[in-house]
Amino acid sequence: AQRSVELLERITHQDPDDADAFLLLGHARLAEGEVDRAKDAFDRAVHLGERKTLARAYYGMGLVYLQRPYERYMAIDYFRDAWIKDPTFADARHQMAQIRYKLREHDTKHVLEEVLEIDPDRADATMMMGDWYSDFAEEHENAIVWYAKCLSMQPDDPEVVRRLGVAYLELKEYDRIVDTLLGFAQQHPEAIGLFPIVAQACVKRDKPELALEMFDRYLSEIDAEERELYEDVELISSRDEYREYRSLSREEMQTFLVSFWNGRDPDLSTPVNERLLEHYRRVWYSRTHFARGKKPWDRRGEVYIRFG
Repeated sequence: AQRSVELLERITHQDPDDADAFLLLGHARLAEGEVDRAKDAFDRAVHLGERKTLARAYYGMGLVYLQRPYERYMAIDYFRDAWIKDPTFADARHQMAQIRYKLREHDTKHVLEEVLEIDPDRADATMMMGDWYSDFAEEHENAIVWYAKCLSMQPDDPEVVRRLGVAYLELKEYDRIVDTLLGFAQQHPEAIGLFPIVAQACVKRDKPELALEMFDRYLSEIDAEERELYEDVELISSRDEYREYRSLSREEMQTFLVSFWNGRDPDLSTPVNERLLEHYRRVWYSRTHFARGKKPWDRRGEVYIRFG
């Protein structure tokens, strides 16, 4: 990418009125993390550009301000200018939708509708529409419709399937998860985020051993910091138990956890510890629903893990 920057700098030096070259230079500099210098290139393209070239120059300025967390509304303004200059510029409108979604603004849906009017087969906008129905409107049936449409465009996308699974869970559609998503999880080992969703459906459909297998696969694939959230027993142990646990070596901790969970197994005659499965479910739920703005979860997550 650095070689591209150098080449484009030579081109713009030789022809300082080439708006397209300045556009390419701006994107090349952005790819190199040179945000301020990218802004200079896009700014030059703004002054030189006409019509669609000008729209793409405004779009580039929007990408620059998108790198500055406290200037996202400036990014929206530039993306809007790009769309006004070129009403067919779906990327500009979609960037506006993404920012508004992150800012939790309800007019995200209106912007997405405009994107999909321009490009009805745009998968990322289709998935975001599902997110809007799931997160903002809490209309999970409608979310499922949009996620299913997105899945028809990208049938092997694990993230689309994960979001579809979360919507199924919200509606307690456990049979649909087992019937339609279990096979996907088994055939796509990279679909890590789907494993705990399938596990919960398996618990509800009296398949505890398969549920534990799914959770174990999930825990074996996530990073150590995330796995620690599932293994930590601070919220469900007594002060004395937790004090003892924290005083142990890593190897001793594992031995402690085996004894800890055996003592909370509600039915020793079954091959699976149902209380452990429930703990995994509560931690996953707290990470999924109570982690916005605070890590690993807010006060609601603490209460939920303790008491359900």
